[in-house]
Amino acid sequence: ENMANVNSTTANTPTVILCDWEMSLVQSSGKDGGYFLGFPIACALCHAASGRPTKAFEIQRATVLFWESYSKILRDPKSNHTERDMCQVYRSMIAWTGICLFPTYYLMKLFAD
Repeated sequence: ENMANVNSTTANTPTVILCDWEMSLVQSSGKDGGYFLGFPIACALCHAASGRPTKAFEIQRATVLFWESYSKILRDPKSNHTERDMCQVYRSMIAWTGICLFPTYYLMKLFAD
């Protein structure tokens, strides 16, 4: 079945499904978000370096929207996450994003010039 129609009442009502892989993989909190953010941030950097700042800012806004949506789910009262937990998830997510970007931008010297 087309994923756009899963759990939809009509074919014209698309559904977006975000799977939180932390439930099925043993890993640090924020790793999934960090891996997710690596690619859009790399794209934003490439757009900025290519003289397309508008595109870079659009991607940056999307990454902020991702964190707002992701953290809203984690802040659900049933989850019992404290503000300290949220800070740890955010720090971990940023660290994993750096781990994703480090090989490309430093080891491969993508932006060496």
